[in-house]
Amino acid sequence: MDLITNFMNLVAPPTALITLFLFVPPFYFFKLFLSFLASLFPEDITHKVVLITGASSGIGEQLAYQYAKKGAALALVARREASLREVADRAQDLGSPNVLVIRADVGKPDDCRRFVEETVSHFGRLDHLVNNAGISNICYFEEASDITNFTQVMDINFWGSVYPTYYALPHLKRTGGKILVNASAAGWSPMPRMSFYNASNAALINFYETLRIELGREVGVTIATPGWIESEMTKGKHLSKHGRMEVDQELRDAQISLFPVVHTEECAKAMMDAACRGDRTVTVPAWFRVLYLWRVFAPEVFDWCYRMLYVTRPGAHHGESPSKKLVDMTGAKEFLYPSSIKSPEIKNEFDKSPSHVMSVNKSIIVEQDVNFWGSVYPTHFAIPHHKKTGGRIVGITSIAGYNFIPRMSFYSASKGALLNFYETIRVELGREVGVTIVVPGVIESEMSKGKVFSREGRMKVDQDLRDVVLSTVPVERTEDCAKAIVKGACRGAGYVIEPPWFISLYFFRVFLPEIVGWSMRLLYMTLPGAPTATSALTKKLLDLSASKDLLYPSSIVSPEIKAG
Repeated sequence: MDLITNFMNLVAPPTALITLFLFVPPFYFFKLFLSFLASLFPEDITHKVVLITGASSGIGEQLAYQYAKKGAALALVARREASLREVADRAQDLGSPNVLVIRADVGKPDDCRRFVEETVSHFGRLDHLVNNAGISNICYFEEASDITNFTQVMDINFWGSVYPTYYALPHLKRTGGKILVNASAAGWSPMPRMSFYNASNAALINFYETLRIELGREVGVTIATPGWIESEMTKGKHLSKHGRMEVDQELRDAQISLFPVVHTEECAKAMMDAACRGDRTVTVPAWFRVLYLWRVFAPEVFDWCYRMLYVTRPGAHHGESPSKKLVDMTGAKEFLYPSSIKSPEIKNEFDKSPSHVMSVNKSIIVEQDVNFWGSVYPTHFAIPHHKKTGGRIVGITSIAGYNFIPRMSFYSASKGALLNFYETIRVELGREVGVTIVVPGVIESEMSKGKVFSREGRMKVDQDLRDVVLSTVPVERTEDCAKAIVKGACRGAGYVIEPPWFISLYFFRVFLPEIVGWSMRLLYMTLPGAPTATSALTKKLLDLSASKDLLYPSSIVSPEIKAG
């Protein structure tokens, strides 16, 4: 087994690079051709039913108008009912044949079930689900006065999309519908002062990438990752360090700086067009994709630029950050920011249902509580002590934060959130506290013994399902992984990927996501109506090759785990 891992470490990276070099250019030409065909024959959404969350302002409001212009019937959801009705009236003027207004809080599962059921009851069908609701926070992680105030960022941004998706999927499958999810470029960009917002969007991206593999062609999934867009957020609306919603345009200027802010109408049109074409992703403005490539190939440079521009010395006012000084000195705000966001006025309708009052079944979200918040809380309380000693944080994430495996959507989302969170606080902390992000692959542990949360939300050990997920991937010994982690942390490494050959999978996911998704679906997904998950090709490969004894340590062959 050790010999196999060493062989993979030696052979997989160069093989991956050669394969990518030969395969990427022709594949991208083929993608360009398919994109051209899709643009010629987009989906006709006349009289189709579109449900939009967060539709009372910003991108959600403009999405309603764009769909209305195409003749779609709309179900608009938000907490601000009076604002929703104004949007509904204008949408009907623009061409929507029927608009349903539903006041609801996407952070509440019962509300999400209700507005999906009301939509289907009213229209008889559902064709597009647009998950758009979201809130942001702007404060350094260590400045947060009470860390629990920020759970609402994840509740709204992540669960506020997951819940509607769960209840809408049966209806979308009947119509061959589509899901359009509004994430953010913050999902892969570690912008300082936005650690929770960044993490929630990383979780969102990972969840829907995994869901796309699971659904295949039954339901389309388009993930939008907009940059700075004209909205209440770019007006300065955010959660402060005290966990209260406020509007601070000076802090907004420090955060956006010299980035041009795109008009909401332009962003909404691009998002709707992408969904109608069946695109996997859409980034607005398109030039933000260049920043993503910098993030992939030169993360250290990316972090250094962010820290130089955005991070002030301890105790300094945000107005002293270079990003704020640059926008003031150049006067660029006049031509980079739309006139609509220069005023701090926002739609401020009284909300009788605050987002932090939740009605949540904790058994559903326990995996994220442990995997994400279970690392965030200790980090928050440890940072003051780390600063005194010049210490180091070692954050254990997972390769599932980069690569998406069917049946592991929540796990992948939690690990993606954790990756982005630690990348953000590394920028904020600079040299005061080191941060080593560990990305383990398949490691000898209780998880590789088969310990999982079942679909009923109960912990169990299922080694047949474990074999489906691990298949013929060699399992590294815990001792070897732990040794590599300690060695990496002591030398001040930014990342430790163990075993190292898993970096090859990351580059395949970056440059050939369609191929990776297709391969994962072929290997891991069973046919509709198959009796069990063990019908998956991965399980059959493992059984036919009889390689379990060679690839799995003897310690994970037994289903026994530590009780208590």
